Amino acid sequence: METNGGLRTVPDDLCRVVCFNRRKIAALRKRLPDAGDVEQTSSIHKVLGHPGRLAVLSLLAIEECCVCDVANVLGLPLSTASQHLRALRTVNLIKPRQDGKLVFYSVTGPAALRFVAAMDEVAG
Repeated sequence: METNGGLRTVPDDLCRVVCFNRRKIAALRKRLPDAGDVEQTSSIHKVLGHPGRLAVLSLLAIEECCVCDVANVLGLPLSTASQHLRALRTVNLIKPRQDGKLVFYSVTGPAALRFVAAMDEVAG
């Protein structure tokens, strides 16, 4: 912060006084998600911080696939595709379905599909 003759100048994007509205603060606190929900959301964002996992999630939003399908469609080694699937499963974005010796993966439901659609919309 710069000083002007011993006085601090406040950047244009900061409030010039410290004040608060008690009712507004109380109402906003009630609307915030609890710490557990914030932690879960943070975990999801950490998992989705990898472009490969985003690609896997987008693929599974189109159609359920086994690990071999994921690897071949995205041009990934089988072990990498498997690791991405495990990470997405850990945060409950995808679910497995056993069919004989094969395991197929799909998004967990409408919320996960909306999430993928929102990502696509934000990406443009």
